[in-house]
Amino acid sequence: MRDLVFEKIKKGCKVGFFGLGRSNASLLSCLPLEGCSVTLRSDKIIDRTLIPPNIMLEGIYEGKDSCRDIDEDVLIFSPSVRRERDELRDAKARGVIFTSDAELFLEKNEQQIFAVTGSDGKSTTTAMVEALLKAGGHKARSIGNIGEPMVARLKDDADIFALEASSFMLRYASPRSKRACLTNITPNHLDWHESLDEYKETKISLIKNAEKFVICDNCGDIKGAYGIVSVQKRFADLKAAYKAEIYMTTENGYLCRNGERLIPLCKIRKNERHNLQNLMMAIAMTDGYVDRSSVVRMASNFNGLPHRCELFFSAEGVDYIDSSIDTSPSRTEQTLLSLDRESVVILGGRSKGLDYRTLAPVLRKHARAAIITGENAEEIFSAINGVTKCYISPDLKSAVMLGRELARDTGLLLLSPASTSYDAYSSYAKRGDKFKDYVLKAHENSKKYK
Repeated sequence: MRDLVFEKIKKGCKVGFFGLGRSNASLLSCLPLEGCSVTLRSDKIIDRTLIPPNIMLEGIYEGKDSCRDIDEDVLIFSPSVRRERDELRDAKARGVIFTSDAELFLEKNEQQIFAVTGSDGKSTTTAMVEALLKAGGHKARSIGNIGEPMVARLKDDADIFALEASSFMLRYASPRSKRACLTNITPNHLDWHESLDEYKETKISLIKNAEKFVICDNCGDIKGAYGIVSVQKRFADLKAAYKAEIYMTTENGYLCRNGERLIPLCKIRKNERHNLQNLMMAIAMTDGYVDRSSVVRMASNFNGLPHRCELFFSAEGVDYIDSSIDTSPSRTEQTLLSLDRESVVILGGRSKGLDYRTLAPVLRKHARAAIITGENAEEIFSAINGVTKCYISPDLKSAVMLGRELARDTGLLLLSPASTSYDAYSSYAKRGDKFKDYVLKAHENSKKYK
């Protein structure tokens, strides 16, 4: 039944928020909570500055008390909070409604959804989908992991939402989309998911609920795809292996659709291998919604997103690249392969329960040295020591100072942590911004004292 939870909230029920991250902080401001009794719950200590001044709280339950005395009518979860603990199961059995920003949005949204998930490339592909739809004259808006929290966007005049769907979101929400794509599946978030199988199942659930879906040819044996994308196989080989309507390939210096040349690779602004895959996914996703000239224009002008293999500064023969988004070994591997240059790489942060030994081959070939910092520094060091020169640094600032000296021989200092930022920073973006700040200040200071 549509508007079930919204109607319940409007009638002044008791509403709890479990976790106060970006999405729940937004909901506190945009939901009609007048007349509701509001509680906050969190496994961590809640930052009181995030609570809007007009919200009258009945109670705050945090730390070991986060699940105490659950008597709310509706409990709204942050995406990163799992719902399987015994106290929460008991509450749900008593009739407490569990929901989230994503589930509330899906309950009320009436516009088309073009959804993107995968282990790598979600944000860039989503941004490209939005850019292509806008180039085609649509009022498109990015939501989900990229862009802004979802319920706040219900008032927008968008006709299509480009949704970046994380595995956390898909564990509990089931978006029905007009188009969807699965960029790839590699081990990720195993500190949160109960198993790799559960992680894979959440990713695949998105395309199962789509009218039409696009996959990359390395996603495994998934039947019924509308589009197939490959940066390795030719059109004839793809067509022999899959049954689809659209085949996107790169052949003889061109990006091709069904074997026909679409765009010269040299005209694509971000034409690294992984970005070509992202672009082809987005083109296949929006096929029929965007004409060829709009596709060419977008591909020629799209400059990428911050913190994703972003060359932001060069000085004294050294390029500085921020790829703070690389929160898993597979992301770091992709970045090093796409750069195809010898580098000094900064690794480390908080682990996701992944195997850092998988980095060994690419580090051996592409890294002159690895500077390791963060909470999991010893774990990474033990996994890769001997593959390349390894240094442990106490923090990101000191890693940058050492990296500047070591990179004089390679010409490249790369932040590609293969880990989350949560040991020291609230997001990969905050970490990337700090990296940039340290680099720029170090260069400024070195000029002052010459």
